[in-house]
Amino acid sequence: MHYKLKTFYEFYFDQTMKKISTLLLAGIMATSAMVTAQSLQVLDKLGNQISNGEMITVGGPVEMTGVASVDVKNITDRTLNVMAKKQDLIVAADQVSTFCWLTCYPPFVTNPTDIVVIKSDSIFPRFTADLYTPVSNFTPIEVRYTFYVAEDPNDSVSVTFKYIPTSFAMKYGIEELSSGSVLEVTSPLSVEADVAVTVQNLNSSASDVLVRRTDLQVNEGTMSFFCWKLCYGPTTYVSPVEDSIRLQPQAISNNFSGHFNANGIFGSVVTRYTFFDSRNPADSSWFFVRFTAEGTGVNDPSSQITTSAYPNPASDFVTLNIGNMKSNGSVLIYNLTGSLVKQTEIAAGTSQVSVNVNDLPSGMYFYTLTTNGRTISSKKFVISR
Repeated sequence: MHYKLKTFYEFYFDQTMKKISTLLLAGIMATSAMVTAQSLQVLDKLGNQISNGEMITVGGPVEMTGVASVDVKNITDRTLNVMAKKQDLIVAADQVSTFCWLTCYPPFVTNPTDIVVIKSDSIFPRFTADLYTPVSNFTPIEVRYTFYVAEDPNDSVSVTFKYIPTSFAMKYGIEELSSGSVLEVTSPLSVEADVAVTVQNLNSSASDVLVRRTDLQVNEGTMSFFCWKLCYGPTTYVSPVEDSIRLQPQAISNNFSGHFNANGIFGSVVTRYTFFDSRNPADSSWFFVRFTAEGTGVNDPSSQITTSAYPNPASDFVTLNIGNMKSNGSVLIYNLTGSLVKQTEIAAGTSQVSVNVNDLPSGMYFYTLTTNGRTISSKKFVISR
């Protein structure tokens, strides 16, 4: 075997290179740790974590402000001083982006000095971004919002909102909805929960509107469905083309309702409903609804009450059968926009009540049985003439 002895210079060179390599590796690891260190998280309104730098698509009608909301969470074991800033990525001269942090800022404020104090493992829920585009401009807006620790701006997390103007305005009661809005609906286990949203065509031409249902969070054993031109079964996710509703310019449809049957199962489901033009599916508006079923207690006799309506469809009168009614209550009838149109008081022991609906227009309605200030049963019926 042959060995080669290293000279002093060769040995010194090897040791020096090892030290340099060790220092470089340590520097790279320190830099990597500094880059990946993150004290904050961004959550959507459903509680899901948004990845750092992720783009979120929101939308809404032109000539209205689109509102995007997120929560900012401190994931450390210490209290943090947090700041927010915005960066316009794609914003035309006639479009506007603003945001609210500790307060609401005018469009020219991009990096306010306001600090929000967020305690350990706590959430700040009041961040909103407002994005506006005029009726003549359908160009999407892209704006990045960054949340960072005041003492260390590198410790940050960001989200980009892409706001797509559409031709459809949505309302939940009197509340205007932007695409991406989340509605929370809670009901007892025995009640069919529902949500009614109106849709308006702001386009200068007629639109043939369809509805798409997307189940994002499912609770096995429960059932979701929706009504548009008709009421569809739980296996229908897009209303058929032949059931599109033609909306003339500025016309409003109150045909939509989304429904959830808990079937006695506790928990929540999350569904997205999208309204779109059948001839241009990209022109769409959407909202999320989280239905949550809560119990009334197995020993509560009111939880065993069942109701039914006949004839269904009704014309002049609708008769409601009520079983096991132990105390005084009321029957409330609502239209699809959520407006109360009839109220009838009922006495304890009543098993049947007839309501005159001759003065109500044809369409779908919901009747709700209440007693002692609580909703016991809620179902739908149709008036047709």
